[in-house]
Amino acid sequence: DHFLLASTPSRPVVAPRLGAWVIATMLLNSRLAAAAEVGAARLAGCRRRLPSSGEATGVLAVQKRSVSKLILIRHGQSIWNGKNTRFTGWCDVPLTVQGRVEAVAAGQLLRARGFEATKVDVAFSSELQRAHETCELALASMAGPDQESWCSDRIRRDSRLNERHYGVVQGEFKDADHVQETYGADTIREWRRSMHAKPPPLDESHPHFLPSPAPRTESLADCQRRTLDCFYDAIMPALMDEEGLPTPADERVVIVVAHSNTIRSLMAYLDDVPEELVPNLHVPNSVPILYPFDRTTRKVASTKLESAAGGSHARWMLSAQNHNRLRAALKPGGSLARAFFGTSLTRPARPAHPTRPPNQQLAMRARVELAHYRNRSHTRLHTHTRTHSRTRSPGHCFVS
Repeated sequence: DHFLLASTPSRPVVAPRLGAWVIATMLLNSRLAAAAEVGAARLAGCRRRLPSSGEATGVLAVQKRSVSKLILIRHGQSIWNGKNTRFTGWCDVPLTVQGRVEAVAAGQLLRARGFEATKVDVAFSSELQRAHETCELALASMAGPDQESWCSDRIRRDSRLNERHYGVVQGEFKDADHVQETYGADTIREWRRSMHAKPPPLDESHPHFLPSPAPRTESLADCQRRTLDCFYDAIMPALMDEEGLPTPADERVVIVVAHSNTIRSLMAYLDDVPEELVPNLHVPNSVPILYPFDRTTRKVASTKLESAAGGSHARWMLSAQNHNRLRAALKPGGSLARAFFGTSLTRPARPAHPTRPPNQQLAMRARVELAHYRNRSHTRLHTHTRTHSRTRSPGHCFVS
């Protein structure tokens, strides 16, 4: 007789009569008749049957949910990131060598997680070269040895994905004395992290002035409005409705390579982040972020997990390579330490140590998480996250 075992990641589905018979036979051959009877009974009681016209012949049909995948990536390090950070905004600066390495590593990680270049239907990037080059390098890396499987024609550039405009301080060093003295540290921090504060507008005499459609200054809310215009006008149609793309609409993969504030604003919208928690949203360079969308409801399909920003549907893809450059941000008080480890994501929070200060607790927790991935090869890491992510890793930081 022929039979089919159909399964999902969470619960395998077995034809009860045939599956029980097969398992019972195997156990009987091992002289475990009693265990076989118990196991077969449990199997018949726990597994659910899927209705199908082929059930009479022992064939079951699997109901597959239509899920499209949106992957967000911030560009690699640019020459104005790093130690001497500037307000980059719409200034079109290139990647550093490290930034190119980060972009290639992001593509390798995506390929290792099953996202080859052939599976990417459309990629979007901003008009700025640091995002476009990151997109090209990531796609080339996702193609691996099959470089003919992708081409830059699949990249659609859109100025609405450009970085937030920083007005009169655009191009200035963030820690420049004259900037700090003129505006004050608190005001500058409010410009950078809040939704509605924005720097004074620049004029045509400014060295980094650009004509329309470039704005003269923006708040994060302004940046979010144009990002969402692009999301609904271009990205969602490609993800759900557009015809003539290589894969069916229920298997689409769309990549968006943009900037810190455009991705932050989009994540704030997708995760319905309260305005007061928006400052807790942080997006590191070249770490892929996955959002699965249900094609029927046209909404994010993943479970919302707790985070320092009030909860997120995102699934971060961290690897042995990209976590190394995040160590500084994972130190006590660091931005990513607050974002990733601020609250328990997959299990109830452990009671606070009666004598250990909170910063030491956070440092110990971060060290435990990092120890799992240090000195491991990429392949071993991938296997490890599949088997242990539920108990040892911060849930929304990984996807396997």
